[in-house]
Amino acid sequence: MPDNKFVVNEEGYLKDENQWGDEWLSYCVEQEGLDSDIGLTYKHLKVINIVRFYYKKHGVVPMVVSLKKHTGMPLKELYELFEDSIYSIYKFAGAPSYMIRL
Repeated sequence: MPDNKFVVNEEGYLKDENQWGDEWLSYCVEQEGLDSDIGLTYKHLKVINIVRFYYKKHGVVPMVVSLKKHTGMPLKELYELFEDSIYSIYKFAGAPSYMIRL
């Protein structure tokens, strides 16, 4: 999948939410170095969908520390799930950045 298929910002986050979908998720698995043999599990998708819902409702991404509350998973498990790149959760979810901009 070519890098230019998606419109992303300088940090690699999706700029056009309409491009979010299965192809974007596959692209993120490859770009973020997740184990492609495993792919995205139910747990991955649960976290991604929670972040998407939160972002759509509030216009900002949830802070990392609040992901524990929103997902019901310990932070350690979230770090392990996303292979120590916890901020990639926001990229997978199609948010424009992991930064909370006020």
